[in-house]
Amino acid sequence: MAYRWFLGLDIMDKVPDHSAISQNRRRRFNGSDLFRNIFQKIVSICIGKGLADGKLVFTDSTHMKANASRKTEYIKQTEKATNEYLKELDQYEGTVRAQLETEGKIKAARCKKRKEKTEIISRRESRTAPESGFYKRKGKAEGLHYLSHETVDSKNSIIIDVAPTAGNVHDSQPYIERLDYIEENLGLKIQEAKEGLQSFKGKTVHCAIGIDFFYHMAQMSQKCPSLSSGQL
Repeated sequence: MAYRWFLGLDIMDKVPDHSAISQNRRRRFNGSDLFRNIFQKIVSICIGKGLADGKLVFTDSTHMKANASRKTEYIKQTEKATNEYLKELDQYEGTVRAQLETEGKIKAARCKKRKEKTEIISRRESRTAPESGFYKRKGKAEGLHYLSHETVDSKNSIIIDVAPTAGNVHDSQPYIERLDYIEENLGLKIQEAKEGLQSFKGKTVHCAIGIDFFYHMAQMSQKCPSLSSGQL
């Protein structure tokens, strides 16, 4: 009933075939930023109405199984910078420290620079689902998956950002990048951020008038075409 109301359909009106949504997502609007724009527009309206204020946000991820056989897996050797995340944190610390030093709240101190470190790591990848990653976490089903990283504003439990990645990407990797994206593209000044929704239990997380669901599915199907059909 809620979707009929949102689409302006009467109780007796014929609803569009389900394939109209999935085929438009896969073909007509594939590669476009239409769903991102619709999603951000509605989130912006929520912010304008005071439903989201950025005082406290939570970010967590949901794993989604890729439509790929374990027989297609192979081991790939890649080079990875091991301290990129720490360098980003150092930049944030340097900015805050400089401000506090200017205000005379702390003494000036020389910041140590981290040496660039790289290592060769082995990754499990799939020939049929190269965008996915091998997901292995305690208590969860392992295998080729994708991750949907979602940020929720705590004021009214509204999802304000969604970002898909491969299943082997740690939650910390897109964390700061997504917070920066929210501030730059939504104009929402984040005052406090927490990783994980453990302390958010008991509250209902609201999609922005249902559009987050369609945007989330569009993002996952465009960036992750081998997503299991059962997930869509």
